[in-house]
Amino acid sequence: MDFLVLFMQFPVELPLVTALPLARYACGKAAGVALALLVGAAPGGRPRSMATLAAAQPGASWRKPVTIHRQQIIATLQERLGPNPQILAMWLEGADATETVDEYSDIDLCCSVKAGAFGEIVGQAREALESLAAVDLVQTLTAEEDQHHTVFHLAGTSESLLIDFVLHVGRGSNFAEGDEIEKPLVLFDRGPVMRTVCRAEYQASKGSNRRLQELKDTVAQSARIRKYVQRREFLEAYGYYQKWLLAPLIEALRMQYTPLHTDYYIVHISRHLPDATLRCLEELFKVNSVAEIESKSGLARAFFEETVARLQVQD
Repeated sequence: MDFLVLFMQFPVELPLVTALPLARYACGKAAGVALALLVGAAPGGRPRSMATLAAAQPGASWRKPVTIHRQQIIATLQERLGPNPQILAMWLEGADATETVDEYSDIDLCCSVKAGAFGEIVGQAREALESLAAVDLVQTLTAEEDQHHTVFHLAGTSESLLIDFVLHVGRGSNFAEGDEIEKPLVLFDRGPVMRTVCRAEYQASKGSNRRLQELKDTVAQSARIRKYVQRREFLEAYGYYQKWLLAPLIEALRMQYTPLHTDYYIVHISRHLPDATLRCLEELFKVNSVAEIESKSGLARAFFEETVARLQVQD
């Protein structure tokens, strides 16, 4: 048996004076001596305990996870990035802004920046995060001329504590007055670049009438689902059921219940729809065969048409 593997399996409470002889016996004296030289002894010549050794081994599986809280991350980014004159404004969106943070919430941090500053500011943000812990994830999700979206994660923190770092060139985001679903928590605004508009103006910018017609045209092509049902090809039928029926239905329901956020798809939809409507939608998602897709396609289309009819009455 490999000596190091065996040795590291001993309980952390076990003194080295006990662990070393046991490991030597199992694996041979030479290996035991090599490990004694590797781990050394505590000041004064007294051997370290397994617990002390464990604490000294970077990457050991028994190390306690890094304790870094979201507010520490936010404060560090604000402190390090705030003095940069290339940054016009900084604000939080999502759970921090709506005061709905729980143990699964990520961090949505946005900045308005001057043109040409994306690389510098993303690098500065990474350095700020590395002052807290190792950064074990960096992914660029969007890299457009006027917007840049990078995702970070710090080693040892909750897997849910992702940091969505979004940069806009020379502008903030528009927010609707009284909107409780999406609003900013402004950390600073030198522009000012943040803008709040009346609900009617915000909703008009969505072009909902044109979009509703596009959804109707999409559902009109739901026969695309049927050919895969007839061929008994489940994956294709399921994918098309989602694309040509369920996705348009969700957007239509969004138009009815969250008209300022029709593009949210399923994000927090369990919080946004009435319970009875949500239960109906959930049932449409529960399919296990092409036969169920066939039967529920008719129900989904009827649900969509009823929703469209209600929207047209509202107009």
